[in-house]
Amino acid sequence: MGTLLQDRLKNIAQNSDMLSDVRGLGLMVGVEIAGYGTLSPAECADRILECMKDMGYLLGKTGPGRNVLTWMPPLIIQEEELMEAADALEKTLQTL
Repeated sequence: MGTLLQDRLKNIAQNSDMLSDVRGLGLMVGVEIAGYGTLSPAECADRILECMKDMGYLLGKTGPGRNVLTWMPPLIIQEEELMEAADALEKTLQTL
């Protein structure tokens, strides 16, 4: 399931200038935010987190620059649920 999530997030990152890296182990995945326009990476991460929260998804924020979104879904998550969450991130990136 972790590989599935990372592959989907990497696909999203290839199509977005806001995401600079996807890394992790298993279902613990980090998505590094590069920033966008005049927004710093941390400000961009904050906006993404708020949008995701409004859609019902809770992600963490870590890293020295506070610009890495952390995905830690429950181990019992289903593939469909993972893809819905990744789709929500993609939709969020399109709206910023």
